[in-house]
Amino acid sequence: MFIKFILNKPYKHIIRGEKQMDKTFILHISTITLSAFFAGLSQKFATDKDGKMKLNKVFLIFSFLILFVMMGFRTVGVGVDDNTYNRIFQQVINNGPINVFKANTMEPGYLILNYIISFFTKKFQYALIILTFIPMFLYYKALTYEKKNVNMFLEFFLFGTIIYLYFYGIIRLFIAASIVAYALRYVSEKSTAKYVFMILLATTFHYSAFFMLFLIYFSTEKENEERDMKSLVFIVLIGMPVIIFFASNYIFPNMGERYNAYTTVGSFEFSIDLFDKIPIVLVSLFLYKDIKKFNPRIKLHIVIYSLASVISIYSTIINIGRIQWYLIFSVCILLPDIARAVNRSKYRNFNIILVPLIMIYGILYMYSIYNQTTNICMHEYTNILF
Repeated sequence: MFIKFILNKPYKHIIRGEKQMDKTFILHISTITLSAFFAGLSQKFATDKDGKMKLNKVFLIFSFLILFVMMGFRTVGVGVDDNTYNRIFQQVINNGPINVFKANTMEPGYLILNYIISFFTKKFQYALIILTFIPMFLYYKALTYEKKNVNMFLEFFLFGTIIYLYFYGIIRLFIAASIVAYALRYVSEKSTAKYVFMILLATTFHYSAFFMLFLIYFSTEKENEERDMKSLVFIVLIGMPVIIFFASNYIFPNMGERYNAYTTVGSFEFSIDLFDKIPIVLVSLFLYKDIKKFNPRIKLHIVIYSLASVISIYSTIINIGRIQWYLIFSVCILLPDIARAVNRSKYRNFNIILVPLIMIYGILYMYSIYNQTTNICMHEYTNILF
């Protein structure tokens, strides 16, 4: 990530006179930091009720509103695909969700949600508010589920810099990924039926969410779950070429023209970006015993993020990179847990450096997305409220 940042040469925006996009970057890093600050305060001023940690709702609501207002009240067109989603919304109003589905095989859950929203408003600008509120609410529920195990300031800061900005451009995936993030609790709680239901629901918003059904195996009690999790990563690494061949030849061709890009299998292209997740996985494994003492769910997040690394490597062969966004959520747990483990060790003084480094990592990750805003997530930012 650091090397990528240097190669991108941040000063080139100034040379090209892209002052408005620079303002967009500064605006978002400022609001993300403020939102994370309030999330941290909600944890700091939490209360204990019947042995359960109760976050300070006032600070948590402030944290939520900052990010929600920024994304939900953006002017239509800020997100790169906003105009496409506006067109889909109008098609659903004019033709109904069934006819739209027949025409382009778009995910039925998203079409039905658009149809329901159309009873309340015919303007996509207002529909966008609802389409943003739902995934933001689910992500906040997923993030606060870990409230006893992580530093919430770091957790929310990483969510804002690594995940949040990307979803300005992809509404369907935003909703699907938020459902998956929320559903991860059912893996830890061994509630297989609930997890399956949530993944199938997510699949109705983005078909790629079906991939996350692989975690069913860990939603049931196992004698040696840690060994099985390590085996899964190895199996996926070795078996992915077979999965790619089968999907590109027998699944994607039957899903309509929109999925033609997924039927093309290319050759592996080396890039240092493909391996940027591996150091985090290795450090997490090194500190695993220390982290497990305060977060028994850490092994699940290590496996999930390890699979994100595998998917990243194979994404140069076939267009499956978006699956990463179901898996990247785990970095919001791993990095704060690494910092917490170090803080509890004899090397606690190192946290003076480690915490700022984690924040810098998030900022650089955000910049790597922002640096490609014209084709990844967003255009120059404007808001209907200010």
